[in-house]
Amino acid sequence: MTGVQTCALPICIDKYLKRLPPNFWYEFDEPMLYSAEALFVLCLEGWEESKGVATEIKIAGDRNIPILFLRETSVELVVDK
Repeated sequence: MTGVQTCALPICIDKYLKRLPPNFWYEFDEPMLYSAEALFVLCLEGWEESKGVATEIKIAGDRNIPILFLRETSVELVVDK
């Protein structure tokens, strides 16, 4: 791999995107996770209560995809979840 491919959406900025139902995001994210080489979790305030983040972590763990938790002061790699 020569680079990192990412998907980041401005969901906190766009009022329309914030109104979309959670199932929209589950269906949007899941296919990307099946081809991902790693999952990066940006640990913003409240991330631990997010059902969507929990679902992504579970899918990544079930598929043995490395999970990296990006915190303000560190990066934590979870290889075996």
